[in-house]
Amino acid sequence: MDATIFSYITAFLYLAISGFQFRQLSLHTDAQSKNIALLSVIPILSHGWLLHESIDTAMGQNLSMFNMFSMVFWIIAILIIISSTQRKLGTLVVTVLPMAALSIVMTNLWGDQNLIDASSIGYLSHSLFSIAALSLISLAAIQSVYVNNLDKKLRSFTASSDSSMPSLQDMEQFLYVLIWSGFALLSVSILTAINLYMPGDMPASTTDNGSTMPLHKPILSVASWLVFAIFLIGRTIKGWRGKTATRWTMAGFILLFLAYFGTRAALEVFLGK
Repeated sequence: MDATIFSYITAFLYLAISGFQFRQLSLHTDAQSKNIALLSVIPILSHGWLLHESIDTAMGQNLSMFNMFSMVFWIIAILIIISSTQRKLGTLVVTVLPMAALSIVMTNLWGDQNLIDASSIGYLSHSLFSIAALSLISLAAIQSVYVNNLDKKLRSFTASSDSSMPSLQDMEQFLYVLIWSGFALLSVSILTAINLYMPGDMPASTTDNGSTMPLHKPILSVASWLVFAIFLIGRTIKGWRGKTATRWTMAGFILLFLAYFGTRAALEVFLGK
């Protein structure tokens, strides 16, 4: 089957599952979470195959911006589907799966090449830890918005009491698991990046000639790490939550997103480099 057709079929399946979950929520039930997980196996496996075909080329690993964007949402989709079998995360399923579908379509329409020889174990490890950290922190940012909205509803007594409504405690607990996990992976990512600044260690790239790593990336990554470190200390000592948690989480996410996609978007999309 043609990869383009396969891409659109996978995107359609994501959207169909999201629509089914939305209907369940509108009926005030989240009892179909395990069925949602089973249905999601096919598009998730298809998405993984598409990423393999797009990234692992004969000339090297194509780590273009849209490929990385698609991989991040593939990982997020996996995390959400697995977690939804244990927690009431139907709203996250409705939000994340369309984003995963969009990432597939964007890769298919505007995918470019950023070929890198990732034979260096150090660089490959750094890339994997970075993508995993960004995925968890992106999911934490989405989750923090839902936690803040639920907290507001409970404070104003407007939250419904239907069976599909998750408890605020469960939502917050899941949020802090995501933040701690993302923070740990980001720490490892920064540590593995140190040796990439040493001469001769940076693998060759068709876009930046493999000479040096862009300076904005480590600066913004470290800034994001500091934001999450301060928030986690504040959470432990002063019990920061609600709107405060959302602001710190979103600030850290934006910094990390800009670190990975800010300059690459300018170069690959707007300047065509």
